[in-house]
Amino acid sequence: MPWITRDDFIELRSKLHQRGWSYLLSKVNPSAADRVRSTFGSSSIHHANWWIVPGIRRRWNERITGSPYQRYEDYVIEKYLSDKEDLDMLSLGCGVGSHERYFAQRGPFRQVMGIDLADNLIQKAGQTAREEGLTNCHFRTADVHSLTVEDMSCDVLLFHSSLHHFYGLERLMRDQIPRILRPGGLLVLNDYWGPNRLQWTPRQLKAINEALSTMPEAYRVRFKSKHVKRSVTGPGWWRMRLSDPSEAAEAEQIKPFLRKHYHCLEEKSVGGNLLMPLLKDIAHHFVSDTPESNEVLAELCAAEDAFLAREGVDPLLFFGVYQPIAHHPG
Repeated sequence: MPWITRDDFIELRSKLHQRGWSYLLSKVNPSAADRVRSTFGSSSIHHANWWIVPGIRRRWNERITGSPYQRYEDYVIEKYLSDKEDLDMLSLGCGVGSHERYFAQRGPFRQVMGIDLADNLIQKAGQTAREEGLTNCHFRTADVHSLTVEDMSCDVLLFHSSLHHFYGLERLMRDQIPRILRPGGLLVLNDYWGPNRLQWTPRQLKAINEALSTMPEAYRVRFKSKHVKRSVTGPGWWRMRLSDPSEAAEAEQIKPFLRKHYHCLEEKSVGGNLLMPLLKDIAHHFVSDTPESNEVLAELCAAEDAFLAREGVDPLLFFGVYQPIAHHPG
């Protein structure tokens, strides 16, 4: 892992434009937990995030559910929960709680509880749930690593893009999750299991930069900046440790631990190998969902599909539904 890369300097400049000096100064806080909070405690760069692009969401939906217009939440409810009632869901690392509120609205849940470290996001989640009249959806601020959860207390345990932020994954996945889930309970993951600390491979970086070079320059101007994104080198060790110590700290262990400790009901590739690094800070150009922007995005998606087929590598992002092997003695 390189200690520092060219992207680290570009990221410093971009974050100064996007989030200001107060955000940068928060990264010298000696508390790792506080640095994590500062990363997720702001919605000011919403349009820099690639997951808000409508075309990306349709791509994910189709890969998971078979339809670009069916969300994975509806898919899980219809396939696994349609004959059940009065269920309890726990979501660890819920952020603003959009997925949790959707499950509470549509699913057979007596209670959906979301837990997150960032208090301002939890406050926003709770306020939105109250505005929507949800009486079965609640949120709580807590450090999940020190959280005490009762045995067999939930029927569905959800990690939406959050499991890869946890450390001590073997203990969590081997011991804690099976203990928390009731018999027949489900572990639902929509997450990242790629390289630790987002360390991209040389072949991946080559493909990312080749795809980037084909894009019109107007689509490569960084969010809240006049600077053009010309290359991707990936992050260095210092930036990963300072910016968000939790980011993909043990992500490479997720897949082997799933294989070792869980029965897989289903698993889908979501991709992201090129698109996630490629669209970082330039995703806002694709939010408008116009024919022109969708044409550019389609070419980028085709480049990712070609890369995955050619290299035969695992996707960075995946969706899966699992049950602990401990619940399947046969």
